[in-house]
Amino acid sequence: MDNLSWTRNEVSVSSGRGTVLLSILIMIVITNILNLITFKHMRRLQLQHYLIICLTIVDLVTVLPHLVAVVGYFQGFVVLNLALCQAIAIFNHTVIAATTWIHCGICIDKCASIIQPLAHREFVRKFQPYRLSTYFSVTVIVLTFALISGTSFGGIIKTEFNSVVASCIYDIDLSYCLIVGGFYIFIPLATALVTHILIINEIRKSNERRQKRIKRAIKTTALVVGIYYICYLPYLGCVIFQVVFPQQKMLDILEYLSVQLIILNSSMNFFILLICNKDFSQSLKIILHFKKSSEVNPEN
Repeated sequence: MDNLSWTRNEVSVSSGRGTVLLSILIMIVITNILNLITFKHMRRLQLQHYLIICLTIVDLVTVLPHLVAVVGYFQGFVVLNLALCQAIAIFNHTVIAATTWIHCGICIDKCASIIQPLAHREFVRKFQPYRLSTYFSVTVIVLTFALISGTSFGGIIKTEFNSVVASCIYDIDLSYCLIVGGFYIFIPLATALVTHILIINEIRKSNERRQKRIKRAIKTTALVVGIYYICYLPYLGCVIFQVVFPQQKMLDILEYLSVQLIILNSSMNFFILLICNKDFSQSLKIILHFKKSSEVNPEN
């Protein structure tokens, strides 16, 4: 009888978590479709805007493996296949790395447009942002997939089913944590910090009118990049804890919340852009018929 009630309780918890995850995924899809529609109505797009479009598409792609996880909450046998778990985990880590580097690319592009605006405009005009951002995103995805697949199938790590995520979580060792964590967390984070320092230094040398424009730019990029890392750092902390203290069991609720925070981040960019980017918010007002197109004067 006790075993039966425990099983029912476990099924109830899994169903509840599956429902929460499904509602988050629906929100991600809706907000990012709105994101893409808004960009379609923008008259002039810079490289950073195209990178954000790539980010939106990647955010939509993240829904696919998590849909498998939703099925896993209700039908556990789906994710008991270790080969499928391996593929899902590699796919998830690849998408995480791609989003990290695209965020970093947005930060670098904004830095270049402020420090050398004329040279940056010429660069954007010559190489065409759409192609450049596409090459950038594809390169990041291919390199990351190769790195993670190589370390995974090379035997550095092993996979096991985890009922908390209803997907696959790596039993990570220190070497894997250093290689992959450094590649898609620490190196881009350091790059983003350096570019923001350069932008702040540029503020000190500029006049009052230019200072106002640069401060607005750094506020936007700091929010986009900063919120991304805030959402990912709790999960990184959980991973490091598991590596340093392998004998200690991480609380299920902490691990679950850290994973949900990562997923939720995929729907946050829309609201950040809505608050910080006048061009974006004006285009959205046109789409929702709150403003006539003749009233809009997009910023560069």
